[in-house]
Amino acid sequence: MLLFLLLGACVGLILGVRGTAGSILAVPRLVFGAALSTVQACPTGPVAVCKSTALTALQALPAGHLRYSAAAFIATCGTQFASFEILLS
Repeated sequence: MLLFLLLGACVGLILGVRGTAGSILAVPRLVFGAALSTVQACPTGPVAVCKSTALTALQALPAGHLRYSAAAFIATCGTQFASFEILLS
């Protein structure tokens, strides 16, 4: 459990500083650091990053920094191609 907390903190810190590449960082850490299979890590990493991204978006909402049209466009494109990941695993 401590290993998962450390891996999550590492990914969260980098995601907070850079603002991008959360899944790209999370999946290899889950595979090599937490010894999950690729089939397990591929859907787990993006779910964790999605939760962190949603929290960040809710924090940016009152300040007016959230661009709804860009977020909706990216979400729509992402969900259209997400099923290919499952087919390829």
